[in-house]
Amino acid sequence: MFKNYLKIAFRYLLRYKTYTAINTLGLAVGISCCILIMLFVRSEFSYDQFHSKANRIYRVWQDEKFQGQEFKNTVTSIPMGPAMQNSFPEVESICRFFPFNTLVKFGNNSFNENIMMVDSTIFKIFDFKLLQGNINDPFPTANSVILTPKMAKKYFGDSNPVGKNFEMQLGDAKQLFTVAGVAEHALRNRVSNMTCLSPIQMISSYFLKKY
Repeated sequence: MFKNYLKIAFRYLLRYKTYTAINTLGLAVGISCCILIMLFVRSEFSYDQFHSKANRIYRVWQDEKFQGQEFKNTVTSIPMGPAMQNSFPEVESICRFFPFNTLVKFGNNSFNENIMMVDSTIFKIFDFKLLQGNINDPFPTANSVILTPKMAKKYFGDSNPVGKNFEMQLGDAKQLFTVAGVAEHALRNRVSNMTCLSPIQMISSYFLKKY
């Protein structure tokens, strides 16, 4: 009997081809939209939730007023972090993020890279792992950097990148940086497209030279 039902359904679909095409297309679009919405919602609810201290990590937003309009901004000033830590005892630790794109040169190879300036507390607040380097002191000097495995292989091949130097453009000047470690390539969500981490202390050089 089931076989007869299939034959009847197949004949019906062939007889009304336009109706079948419209319904099939509508069903495909509906399923695709549901999947995309599900993936978006899942991404939003899982944002930074893989960290063991996720319930104690907060992102600072600020209310702004401009030309009579009020809005929220996720971009805050660099001094806000230390100011909050000094003003509120509940703030145990802070980590600031400053992303920028700049030129990186090693030997005859030069590429534009996505760099993220961060505080050294990044590996204490978040569960990012270091494959190489000291997690308690990730940036021994202001000119230290942490690379992802992808960037390390891109510039240094299969050799050990720790201790090697390359040039990075900061504003109008080029500065020499030393690789202090390699981070596991699980810097997802918050710093997913970053290939290199550098200490936030270098931000003064970035702005003073550039502006």
